[in-house]
Amino acid sequence: YEAGAAIVQASSVPIVINGNGFSKRDIQRILKVTKPAAVMVARGFLINPFLLSQETSEDCEEEEGATTATTTNPAVLAASYLDFVEQYPPPSPIYIRNHMRWIFREELKPASTNDPAVFHADWRARLWTFLVRPYLETIHQFRQVVAFYVQQQLKASSHPSDRAGGHAKFCDAACLPPSIADLPEITFHDIRHNRSRTADILVEEGIQDRGGLSLGLFG
Repeated sequence: YEAGAAIVQASSVPIVINGNGFSKRDIQRILKVTKPAAVMVARGFLINPFLLSQETSEDCEEEEGATTATTTNPAVLAASYLDFVEQYPPPSPIYIRNHMRWIFREELKPASTNDPAVFHADWRARLWTFLVRPYLETIHQFRQVVAFYVQQQLKASSHPSDRAGGHAKFCDAACLPPSIADLPEITFHDIRHNRSRTADILVEEGIQDRGGLSLGLFG
């Protein structure tokens, strides 16, 4: 950021600095070093919408790698994000699919995307590609994705080799809202076909869910 600081010092107009603001601590460091008019954050907010409103132990302590599960766990962030989506729906489900991939990117995106075997062997890689499917369009399906992630993490937690692979951002159902925690065991098939008790009741009563968020917000 030395170059940014030099530009700020030499300029007679306000300068906004952008780049690598992924935590409150990062942003405070940028402000301190470059002294700009403001800091612009893009990817950081896509990964963690609550970036500035939450404190992690990384922000509070010098201990490297220390984080709190409730503030950085992608399942918790995604569950909270989906609650806001239900209140303030975006123009299209594609916005949600893209944002969910940002939230889960660090945990799900495989190192190599050219090896088909990876996507068959690793549920994370498969879920990563699953998040772009056009049939993901209801709030229930997106919550199923979050529940599936947590359920698979619970299963994987019994395997030391999995923890050694760096997938440590883990929580159980206790740290999730009931909209996620109360869902039964989920499969990819369930998510794809929007299997839910509500959907089954609607079908039985001859009422179509027209593909909208929850019950027809995109219908």
